[in-house]
Amino acid sequence: MDAPPVNQRRPVTAILVDAGVVTDAQVEAGLVRQRQTGLRIGETLVELGFVSEEDIGWALARQLGIS
Repeated sequence: MDAPPVNQRRPVTAILVDAGVVTDAQVEAGLVRQRQTGLRIGETLVELGFVSEEDIGWALARQLGIS
């Protein structure tokens, strides 16, 4: 199965929320931190202790349609 075009991919944060890995409030806190640091959202969520690097890898794989 081909991955959807980049502009049609679900955000990593939506994948994580739908899977119950993070809450909307945690994503909002991550976005605030992202604006402060300039890091990617996955990096900020890891930095804040809300997710693991493995969680981000899993979500990115889902986003890209790879196993």
